[in-house]
Amino acid sequence: MKKIFATLVLSVAMSSATTSWAMASGTEWVCTGTTYDPYLCTAEWGYAGSDSYNLDQYSWGPINNRHGCTSFAGYMLWAFNAHNSMIYHFDSAQYWDNQAPTYGNATVGIIPHVGDIAQWEASSVPLSGHVAYVKEVKYNSNNVLQSIVIADDNFGLHFTTQRRIYVGSTSSILSWPDHFLTFPSAPSTPGSGSGGGVISWVPASITFDN
Repeated sequence: MKKIFATLVLSVAMSSATTSWAMASGTEWVCTGTTYDPYLCTAEWGYAGSDSYNLDQYSWGPINNRHGCTSFAGYMLWAFNAHNSMIYHFDSAQYWDNQAPTYGNATVGIIPHVGDIAQWEASSVPLSGHVAYVKEVKYNSNNVLQSIVIADDNFGLHFTTQRRIYVGSTSSILSWPDHFLTFPSAPSTPGSGSGGGVISWVPASITFDN
């Protein structure tokens, strides 16, 4: 059965610009790793459980089977953003919104951009928050934000995933992020900060399959 969801627009003021948000509900699985290929959903970037910022120190388990959100986020920062040795000092995910401006020269906001690190507080993802890479940002034809696709690694799941999260989602799978962290781009490619992600547009009326 298909239902057409009406678009509810909120105005969010940021840097004297107005951005429209479409409220929808839910989070969808786009990709899930498997027991035989736990890094399936991050293979396009070559990630396999470790990062050059040594943020995998917050990933638990055998050294050949590490899984942690900070490790993958650190890996993507190393690959696509300007190198910053202070990122070595980052802690668990719940603190990244406070540490990113101080250590990473990053901007913390509520507007997602491709290449951002999405961040959840411990109150949203117990017990230590969560961080993920923003692969896609989707707007409708009226330039109303619809959803994002995030890629991440997960200590709790022990495999990588990609998930589509709709604006305002309170899903138990993964809610809408609390913050988006925008780090400085690298001065030359590779490392443009985009990470190969996309910004896409869809018609103003969206059809969901139930």
